[in-house]
Amino acid sequence: MYKKQYPGPNAEVEEALARVCTGPHQTRPLGVRADDPIKPSAILETILRSVKGELPEDQAVSEAQMGAFFAAMTIRKGFPKKTQWSEAEIAAFDK
Repeated sequence: MYKKQYPGPNAEVEEALARVCTGPHQTRPLGVRADDPIKPSAILETILRSVKGELPEDQAVSEAQMGAFFAAMTIRKGFPKKTQWSEAEIAAFDK
């Protein structure tokens, strides 16, 4: 019987990736509006809980998703000022 080797993908992290992987001339940062359904702090918490093994496999973030998210955020940090990290993203990563 086939057993899935990797967890995920996690739907919330998938949506966050779609927003942060935009390009140097576009901006869709996380947590800009108070009603934003995707908060950077919640995404980081989900990733940390996955690493600790605290989430069920069907909710866990895969290693590939983690790498893609952190790579995208790192690349965005070097973009022009108006498309860099939002205040909410900075606060979440500073925690």
